[in-house]
Amino acid sequence: MFYRNTMRRLRRGERGGTGCVATFARIYGNALSLIRGATVLDVGCCFGFLPLLAAERYPHLKVIGTDLVPASAALAGRISQRLGGRARFAAADLLALPFASQAVDTVLAVHVLEHLPAEACRPALAQLCRVARHRVVIAVPLEEIPDRTFGHLQAFDLPRLAGLGDVPGWSRAVHAADGGWLVLDRDLPGTLPDRLGNRCPN
Repeated sequence: MFYRNTMRRLRRGERGGTGCVATFARIYGNALSLIRGATVLDVGCCFGFLPLLAAERYPHLKVIGTDLVPASAALAGRISQRLGGRARFAAADLLALPFASQAVDTVLAVHVLEHLPAEACRPALAQLCRVARHRVVIAVPLEEIPDRTFGHLQAFDLPRLAGLGDVPGWSRAVHAADGGWLVLDRDLPGTLPDRLGNRCPN
């Protein structure tokens, strides 16, 4: 019932809502709009709502969600099967992702980096970029002080987020929308398909 009710609210969205579910409905909507290609990996997916939504909204996508906590990944996998979803889940450490280099088109890390110690940010970003063929999407809360209530270990503002995205071989874009967003695109010639299969410039 928890999953069904939460998924219903996330699908519906609440434009002016300030509660947790309403806020994450907008965050997830933004993340979904930034997916490129036909395969997506959501790292640190927790209960798996974002992969479930991605698989539901875009039937052509191959969707994988991972979480450090094996019980969370297993629960999300069972719920996906029960709801008839296509998303698959596995336990994995962000700092040692068990995927080949450039294995998926888009890698998402939505509200994950703030839970890591500052010294783990660069190794984590290196893993995300290694696994992504085309795009990495990172979302973080914008805070002056880490909110320990939610287990945040570090705080981000837009300049710091932009600095994190200074990665050779990747172009970056930063914007604010219910937090901070860093979008990295691999510098490759030609075009790549967006989430709907249309061709768009890199």
